[in-house]
Order: sequence, then structure tokens, then C-alpha cells
Amino acid sequence: MVFQFHRYMRTPHSEIYGIFVSDRVDKGPVGRIDIHYLLYGLVNGLVVMEQDLSGTETEELIAKINDELVEMTKIDDRNFELTVAFATKVLTFGKEELDEE
Repeated sequence: MVFQFHRYMRTPHSEIYGIFVSDRVDKGPVGRIDIHYLLYGLVNGLVVMEQDLSGTETEELIAKINDELVEMTKIDDRNFELTVAFATKVLTFGKEELDEE
């Protein structure tokens, strides 16, 4: 499985990305990652996936996040903590989708 990221939001201290599977981008995101940049170079991330991943796929996703999204540290440096959650149901409230015309 090849993952791609699309940035939804960026602030001085955080970013939000949609997670897509490259051969199914038109089907929408399969997950989301929120990355928070804390004091002293610490980084904390939360991944919420809408489908289960195998152990290998999870490791591939973490490696891609580590390589492409978080440039200031590496997960092995102990400055970067990443939590991965698998949700059975994901609902979004408060923002309507824009119709493409």
C-alpha cells in the first residue's frame, strides 16, 4: 500500500494531513494525521485510520510520516511520539463539504 498525504491545515505549531492510498485517491481519505510541534524540539502525532492495517502497512505508514512530514526529528530520536488508532466509525460535524461545480 502506497500512502500519500494532503495538507488540510497548518499553524505555527501544528499540521493536519489527510492520508490517502495512491491508487484510490478518488475514493477519499483513509485516515488523518495531526502533528503538534511542542517545546524543546518535541513532536507529538496522532494518526486515526478508518480501516485496519497490517503490521507491515502500519510500519510503512509510520516510516513515510517520519521521512516526509516531520523533518526536525526522527521517531528513533525519542523526540517524536506517534499514536496510531484504528476507528470503526468516523463522523465529522460542523463543516459542510463544498460542492464542486
